[in-house]
Amino acid sequence: MNKTKPDSDVIGAFKFLRGKEIKVALLTNERVDRIEAFIRKTGLVNLLDGVVISEQVGVEKPNPAIFAEVSEKLGVKCGEIVMFGDNEIADGAAKRLGMKFVLVTAYKNSEWQWEKGLPIQPIDK
Repeated sequence: MNKTKPDSDVIGAFKFLRGKEIKVALLTNERVDRIEAFIRKTGLVNLLDGVVISEQVGVEKPNPAIFAEVSEKLGVKCGEIVMFGDNEIADGAAKRLGMKFVLVTAYKNSEWQWEKGLPIQPIDK
């Protein structure tokens, strides 16, 4: 925890978005205690409009219910939400509810283990 800090460009992006009145949320399959400690320690608590943690909600990504929880918590329609994530399956499932999805690859580590399965494909409307 002493070595943990968000990248300055991430903080800058969050501040920019907040300045434009765009809501920012954290959605994670992590543990409540770890996330609460992390956002307090890093100061992210002051830059987030919502936090949805699977352990609290009782479902994990890629279950659509957890993405719907973010929509409800922020008071924003799913079609107006952009989900940034590093996992095409778990995070990409946001597309099932009409959210836009951006795959973040800059932080991927080849030694990490990913869920098995196919990536979720966008639904044409």
